Amino acid sequence: MSTGINLGFATPLLVVDIDNEHWFADLFGVPDRPDATDKNKMGEARALVLAGIKAAIADGVVPTHLVALLPDSDRELVGAATALGVHASPAVMHASDGDMAALCDAAHSSGAKFVCVVTAIDANAISRLQASGVEPDAWFVRGAAAKELEAQARAGGRDNVAVVAHGDGALGEDGYGDALRAWASGETDAGAVADQIGAAITAAAGV
Repeated sequence: MSTGINLGFATPLLVVDIDNEHWFADLFGVPDRPDATDKNKMGEARALVLAGIKAAIADGVVPTHLVALLPDSDRELVGAATALGVHASPAVMHASDGDMAALCDAAHSSGAKFVCVVTAIDANAISRLQASGVEPDAWFVRGAAAKELEAQARAGGRDNVAVVAHGDGALGEDGYGDALRAWASGETDAGAVADQIGAAITAAAGV
């Protein structure tokens, strides 16, 4: 590897996953083809998770560099998270190798970190992506065990590249779901939800 980029993370990383479209759709009973109102509701729910991250950081307990946000393809949230100092990458599960490489390059050129979201991947597929120029700072994988992929992900001098499996080292709907359900049903307000999610993030970060 000779990218000239200092890949990976020198400290532990908590991934906050909000790119599970099906879960957010179920939260609001959204049909298979959501309309503009449905999409706005799901966007508001994702924004509340970012508000929870802000709450955790504002308390001075969770350093920004410990958190990475996966906000689906919502580039406004990516921008907001990046402005906060949080690592953020849109999900690129369905992008071509070339598109993923371009997104990696753009993130690194701006001084940002890049998290690549992949499903049911194996070490050979990671090797192929690396050969095509896909050099993320972390791989967020679904349907695979992180330990089985670490050797290839960190091969060739990529020692600090992280591999995080869904549900292992990541805060997903199991961590913020109850708070968002209460908000969606009108049982609590947005400020209380942000505080609850912030507390969950603080606990999950282990700081």
